[in-house]
Amino acid sequence: MEHDSSRSGYHEPEPGLAGLENEEDWGDDFPKTFSVNLIWAQACDKEGHDGAIGFEGGMPWHLPEDMKRFKELTVSHPVIMGRKTWESLSPKYRPLPNRDNIVVSRDPAYTAPGATVV
Repeated sequence: MEHDSSRSGYHEPEPGLAGLENEEDWGDDFPKTFSVNLIWAQACDKEGHDGAIGFEGGMPWHLPEDMKRFKELTVSHPVIMGRKTWESLSPKYRPLPNRDNIVVSRDPAYTAPGATVV
């Protein structure tokens, strides 16, 4: 698993549950609940069918204010993306700066320099 985070204080996660298999092992400071905020973008394809999230290796639209808002919401937070999204990013923007980049792939040998592959 490759990782190169630009966020200070990030540590490489331990495989598995790292000794926290039982709830009593968690301790009082371990959060029992947590929240996850998701950002999802979706459009229609050329024929008007819902569900288009990519077009020819990129986004089907270019809205600078959307990119600015995405950056505001994600800086200092993990960004989880699929392999195709990672590969659609221009190499000059990979990894996304000041964020933990996490790339999901079915290929256990896949590498994404500067990101954690899971």
